[in-house]
Amino acid sequence: MDTRRKARLTRAISQLARVLDEEGIHVWLGGDWGRYALDPEHRPLESSAIFYLRADDGPDVRRAAEDMGHAVVDMSASGFVTEKGDLLISWHLLWLDEMGEEVSFDESDRPFTWPRGSFRTDFRGVLSKIPVRIVDPQAEMLHDNAVSQRGTMSGRRTDISKVKAIIHDRM
Repeated sequence: MDTRRKARLTRAISQLARVLDEEGIHVWLGGDWGRYALDPEHRPLESSAIFYLRADDGPDVRRAAEDMGHAVVDMSASGFVTEKGDLLISWHLLWLDEMGEEVSFDESDRPFTWPRGSFRTDFRGVLSKIPVRIVDPQAEMLHDNAVSQRGTMSGRRTDISKVKAIIHDRM
């Protein structure tokens, strides 16, 4: 991805996260862009981003995204996808189970229970000088591995030792 395109996408993602934060809506950035928010040396490979949000916030997030020029291009029971230019954002819904654990569902509606602390409100990275909440990278690796073992999508096979060091430095 060239520098100008990465800068443009970084601004778009961070501005969306900032607007939602100002509206009191918690979203967590995941995937390559979440790792990039933690470590600027990590290069996002895609022009698509992943955000996680509480299911109750789904309608407000869709409305805010549409107000910022993002079009909803796909919806399912487990989330939705928005598009603005060449930026695709997958919005994955989080549900609370009877034990208060956060659960998301894959494309086949199979549940994944996230480890406690995966979606902390105080755990942030930075994009375009804007703090953004990020998914705990270790928890996301567990999620990706579980989903890839089910055969529903390819998991990211990334050495996260450098990311772990950054996380522990910030704690």
